[in-house]
Order: sequence, then C-alpha cells, then structure tokens
Amino acid sequence: MGDSLLLDFSYAGYQFSEQPIPDVSGWNTIDVTAYGAVADDAGFDDAAIQAAITAAEASGVPTVVYFPAGRYKVSDAATQDTPFEINGSHIVLKGAGSGVGGTEIFTERSDSDGGAGPWRFHFKPASINDSDITTITSAITRGDYQIQVANAGALSVGDTVNLYQQTTDNLPLNMPGLSYNPIWKLPDNGIRPHEKHLITAIQGNMVTFKNPVNMHFALHHNSSRVERYTTIEEVGVEDILFTSGWADDPAIYEHHDSDLVDYGWRALAMENVFNGWVRNCEFKDWNEALWIEKCLAVTVKDVLYTGKQGHTSYYARYSYGVLFENMWDDVRDDGGHNIAGHGHGPGMRWSTTGTVFLNCKMNEHQSIDCHGYHPYGNLLDGVFGGSFNNNGGAEDSYPNSGPDLTFWNFEHASYYSFKTFDFWDPVNRKTHTYAWPKFIGFLAPGENITLVNTGLNQLQGTEVYPKSLFEAQLQMRLFDGYVSASSETQDHPAKLANDNDAGTAWISDGPGAGEWLMIDLGVSNAVNSIAIDEDGGRAGNFLIEYWDESAWQVLGAGSGIGPDWEVQLPEVTARKFRLSVVNMKSGEEASPVSIRSFHISLEADPASEVLIAGWDTWDSISAPTPTFAAAGITASASASSPEGNWNTSAAEARGSSKDGTWGTFDGNGNPASTSTTLGGDGISLLNGRNGSITLTISNIGSSDINLGAIHFDALAFRAKAARTYAVNVLAGSDITVGNVFTSADQAITELGGTAGLKTDDSDPETHDQHDDIDVSLAGIADSSLEVGGVAIIELVFSGGTPGNSGHHLWIDNVGITGTFPPGTVSPVLEYEIIGGDIVFTWIGSGMKVQSRTNLTEGVWIDVPDSDAPPVTNSTTDPEAFFRLIEK
Repeated sequence: MGDSLLLDFSYAGYQFSEQPIPDVSGWNTIDVTAYGAVADDAGFDDAAIQAAITAAEASGVPTVVYFPAGRYKVSDAATQDTPFEINGSHIVLKGAGSGVGGTEIFTERSDSDGGAGPWRFHFKPASINDSDITTITSAITRGDYQIQVANAGALSVGDTVNLYQQTTDNLPLNMPGLSYNPIWKLPDNGIRPHEKHLITAIQGNMVTFKNPVNMHFALHHNSSRVERYTTIEEVGVEDILFTSGWADDPAIYEHHDSDLVDYGWRALAMENVFNGWVRNCEFKDWNEALWIEKCLAVTVKDVLYTGKQGHTSYYARYSYGVLFENMWDDVRDDGGHNIAGHGHGPGMRWSTTGTVFLNCKMNEHQSIDCHGYHPYGNLLDGVFGGSFNNNGGAEDSYPNSGPDLTFWNFEHASYYSFKTFDFWDPVNRKTHTYAWPKFIGFLAPGENITLVNTGLNQLQGTEVYPKSLFEAQLQMRLFDGYVSASSETQDHPAKLANDNDAGTAWISDGPGAGEWLMIDLGVSNAVNSIAIDEDGGRAGNFLIEYWDESAWQVLGAGSGIGPDWEVQLPEVTARKFRLSVVNMKSGEEASPVSIRSFHISLEADPASEVLIAGWDTWDSISAPTPTFAAAGITASASASSPEGNWNTSAAEARGSSKDGTWGTFDGNGNPASTSTTLGGDGISLLNGRNGSITLTISNIGSSDINLGAIHFDALAFRAKAARTYAVNVLAGSDITVGNVFTSADQAITELGGTAGLKTDDSDPETHDQHDDIDVSLAGIADSSLEVGGVAIIELVFSGGTPGNSGHHLWIDNVGITGTFPPGTVSPVLEYEIIGGDIVFTWIGSGMKVQSRTNLTEGVWIDVPDSDAPPVTNSTTDPEAFFRLIEK
C-alpha cells in the first residue's frame, strides 16, 4: 500500500471490526445495589460502586457491573479526588438505558482544589510497562504488515507493541515538498509515531502484524524501536446517562479561561485498552466527556452529548484504530459564542492514527480537532455539520495534522459565504494546518469554499460512491466485495447481505418492486455463478445485471427467488453486479424485499488438480510400468546414472514410501500405495551415485491438459547421497523447454543412516521418513499439453559422491498432476422491451429461440429469424413463453 492514494482504514474498531461488540447478557453479573448502592436517594454511592468493581475484578470471569434503573450520586467531599479505576480485563459497566426511565450516574463535585478534576470512571491497567524491547533494523513502507527487528527473542505471537521513531529522516518520506516554520518542533524531531500493533507471526527477526503500519518509517537505528505496550482487554460501558455538577456551576465556558472551565468535570477515560467499547450512552453537562488514550481497536458508538457547553466532547490520543460511529454533539451554546457544541469537536490528538469518525453529526461552524503533536492517517467518513476552522494545539506543535488526513463525503457547514482554506502556510499561523489533506466528495451546500494545498481533491460538490469508505474497505477486506442498495432500513443495512451470517438480512425501506442490491468487487473479475438467499420468498420477477462501464446489461432473469437460489450463467467479466427486483408476488406488493446473502463467484470454478500419471512400483529401471495413467494419457519412464544403474532390489530398495501421497499431493482419488514390498516398491541410487529419471507423457485424448506439477518422495541414507535435485523439460516436448527448478545444494534431508529403516514392513515406523517434494510446472511459459502433444520431463539428482558405501538415495511415488478445462456453460436467454418489441440476446452459437402460449402444453414454434442474436419479435403478449434451444 506504499503507493496507494488512500490508507486502509478498515482496521478501526473493536476486534478490528471483524466481530460485533459482544452480547454480555450471559456474563456473570454483579448488581451495585447488592453492595449498598441506592438509586434516587440523597446519599452518595461511591463506596458501593467501588466494592462492586472490586468484586468484579476478583471474580476471575467476564463480569457486568450492573446499575439498575435510577439515579446514582458519586463524588462527595471525601471522594471527589478519587476516581473509579477499573484495572481488570473483561469488565463492563452497564445500565438500564440512557434515556427516560434508565440509569443516570451523577458526579456532584469537581476536584477539591477547584481545578482539573479526575476522569470519574477510568479504565486502565494497574501498572504500565512501556520499556524498549528491540530496535527496528529496516525501513518500513506505509501499509506494510511486517518489520525487521534486531532481536525478536522477547516477542511472542499475540503480544501488543508500540512502534516509535524520532528522526527528521521521515519528513521527506511522508510530507514531501513542504517547508516548515522554525518555531515548530517538527523540523527538529520529525513525525513522532506511537503506533500500536498486534503481532500475528514471528519468523526469525521478521515480525508480522495484524494491522498495517500507517506511515513510512525511515531507516534510523538509534530512534526506531519496538516498545512494550501493556493493556487490559474486553472492557466496555453501555446504556448509561452520565451527568455532572458542571450544570449548576455559575461559570460559563470560555476556552482556557481556567482549569475548572476546561477540565473541572471529566466523565470517562479508557487508557491502554485493547478491544474495548462504549455504546448507547449519553454525556450531559461535562467539561470533558470522553477520552481514549493509548488504545488499540476501540469502538465508541451511538453516543449523545448534551447539556451545558464544555471544552471537549470526544477524542483519541496516542491510539490506533478507534472507531467513533453515530456520534451526535447536541450541546447548547451557553456563552454567546454563536456556535453550539463543545469547544473542540471530533478529536484526533498527539500521534493518534487509524481513527475513523463515521456518520458523526457536528454543529454549524464547530471545528474538528486535529490537536497537539500532529496526528496522522485518520478518516472523517460521512461527517456532517461542521468545519475545520479552529483546530487546537500550541503553534510549536504544528502542523495540526500530519499526512493522510482524509475527508470522505464530508459535509461542511459554517457561517462563511466565501472562504478559502489554505492548509499549508508555514509563515502565517492557521489553525487548520494539515500536511496534504485528502478530500473526496467534499460538500458545502450554500457556501463557496475553496481548498488550497490539498494532496487530493476529487469530485468536490458531489456525494461520491461508495457512500462510506470505511464500510467499503471493511467489506472488501473481509468478504471480497462491497454491497450497497437502493434503500435500506436502519437495522437491516445492505452490508448484512454480505456478512456470511444467515441470521441477518438486508431489508429494503419500502415495497420491494424497483429495489436493487449491488455487489462491487473492486476490480473486474470473471463471473459465471450467482447465489441468492431470500428471506420470505416474496420477490416476483427479477433481473441479474452487470455494469459494462457505461450501462447496466441484463445477464439473466427469473421469477421467484426464495432461499438457496443458484444459477450458472454465461461467463462475463465485470466489476459490479446487481439484483434488481421487477415486482413482488401477488399479495406481497406492499412488502419489502429481504435478502440474507448475495454472492457471486469471482471467476469460473477452477478445474480440480488430478493425477495424470504416477509410478509407485518399479518393475524395471529402463521401462517401469506406470502405476496410474489417466484416460487419454500414455506414460513411460526411464532411469539412468553415469556411474551405474539405479537399483530396485530387495536389499537396497528398502527406502520405499508408504505415506499414500505423491509428494504432498493426495492423488485426488488415486493415492499412492500405503503398503510396501521389498523388491521394486521404490528405486534407489546407491553409494553416492548421481542420476536422472525421464518421464514422457503423451496426450492421446480429446481435451487439452494444463500440466500442474511433478511430485515425488525422497530419502537420503547418509550425507554423500545425491541430495540436490532439478526439474527440466527436454527438447522434443510440446510445452516450453528448459530448466523449471533447481533446488538448493543438499536439499533432500539426510538421515545419517539411523532412520530405523527395516526390512520388516509390519513395523509402523518403517518407510515414513521421506521428504514430500512438489515442483510446480504452472510457471513455465506454456504448460498446456494439447491433444496429440508430448511432454518429456527430466528429474535430475546430483551432488552425490560416488563410491561411498551406504550413501544411498531412495525415490518413490513419482507423479505428474494437471487440470482439464472446465465444461461448457449453458447460454442464458436475455431480453429487453423496446417500444412494442421484445429483443432477445444470448452468448454462444448453434442456438435458436422458440415460443408458445402455455408453459407445459402445446407445440414450441420457432421465432422467425432467430438463428443468431439479437432477435427482435413484435409480440409482447404477457401469456407468451420463450426458450433458447439448440438448432
């Protein structure tokens, strides 16, 4: 992805958005009222709530700390400086709902000094170790999943780590062509990443991550390092209204007026959390509502901010992959600012990256907040109602944002009639200083907005497809296609037809007639199979269509879908395919259409690899009889050695294989033998000899064959055997001639003469120590063995030292595999009504169109002039039936 215009933002969210937030109804539950909390009274419930949290941490099982409906008071004179810390994993704070009749937690006091108060509920590990582990020893390209380190010995699969670098060498890689103000720290320090990653594999000192690196790391050994990253996991907050005493304080919000005004009442923090969530909550009357600090893979969803205006609503800092979805800042304007909402809008701060703001509502003229030491690589996707006129952060920490700040279908709303936003001016301070920001589908209804110094500005003034970049990237990553629809209900969006879950479905927002469901593969692919699962079976006539880059074309048509509908269609190459519902069944005209899945094959099903010819027993050196030859194939083999003959005798051919496979190939119904005999069951090069086996395959059948691979089992008895091998295609072949593969020296395993090889075939350990070797033939220029063609393939064994007694090489289960071309796909009759005529088309030859007026009775009559498409017929009789049939 180093050269990609856009980062892959699809890793934002709980479990990298690969799993839904869990249903905790089955978790162990601790009720705060059982520990003394009393709802709706005048007393404070700090001690009871803390006791319940402590019990949850001690339980050792996933636990919900439950707040029944009612109002709970916290933060009295004795506890106002003491927040609730949740230090354990698998703990969820849950109420009875954030609306009327639900759960409210009221924080009465700020801190005792009247300044910055603590985060009242704070999820964080009890102790944090962020020490260095190892250095990074190679440059990293933006979008990479692998890094090279000096020593991976202290790393393990499943670890979470932090990547850090401080060098100006990364500036030209990530922010080319830009100049800087000398008062900024950036020219002296470079971009300062703190990227959180999950390790999924380690090979030597190569470390593989689950989530991609979001910027270019320069090769700089001294400052490029992997640090420990301590977390708690699987924690969340659900269904609670959080309120505070800020509502009754006489102060009015003015930015940085005092610590009390900025930070007095602070609600909820998650720090060093991996896989966490906040959902279905409301934050009312707070100076700072929600802080996501040094987190990885967190979702904040369906959250409302209301009440008295304060400093900040929600932001991520030093984090990776935070998903803010369906956030609504509805805070009123209390200070006469003429701008509603909290002072800082949706926030990205201090090195945070991979943060996605999805379908978030801002207030007119409220600014997004790229704040502090330049966050980078963040996405505002379908955000509407705000601006970018007043980002936070001291000037010496500029720019407000580093590279890859991306706006997708962002709808700007401000008090400007005309405004030019220049995103890079190193001389004159601007509170929207972004490094080459990217705009796709920037909207500004009723405003004349000009964007200057952008990295990308496409389709300004137009809502672009796909509507959501995040949703499209996520579906493409997980399901190899992006599904959208003509309409959808809130709880049944189009993506539910593309989630591999038979329990979910897309439902149209209204009657199904005229509705469509489309899948976009991202790139053009060959398709010949459609599978649809309709819930309810209410759809009537429908079309399967594809986009030919200029118009929708009909690929097939039918009536009645129902569950598990599948059809084979003529192969077509396209990027977009859709199901269009023409009408609903009688009696279901007012019903919506509901589709559980809409899948297409991305290419014609590949033919299965099969055994073409194989030699499992060796009754001859010069002309062994093949154990297997496919229909239409003749096969022969011959073994030779410059130092003498190969051997098939009982005394020295005891290294035969009994694993049942040809190399690693299982035979696809024709396995190698799993029994052995002492004479002729394998073939051997004795005493360090070198040699070769030549295989000749002739295609005397009726179909071409795509040769796939050569397979064999090999075993060396002592080190000086011929343990290097090569595969060549010899002159006289009708496929590409030349060397196909040469192994590394001494590539065949040497067993030191102590393999336990015995002449007793009943011993279960006998004949099981072979190397299973496969060499592909698919990479040569022409591996197609046409009808009448011959392929001569040589298997060469070298590197032996002749004359060394007991240094033997044993070979067995030699096979050649390939594929036959798939069968012909039946053509499908397509039609279109044009004026008073019906026009038929199809793909293929040797066909004609017939009609009759009853589907099951009567004589089929040829439609005139229907020998080749297109065919125009003047009848549009609704009682007529048509078919495509061979001439």
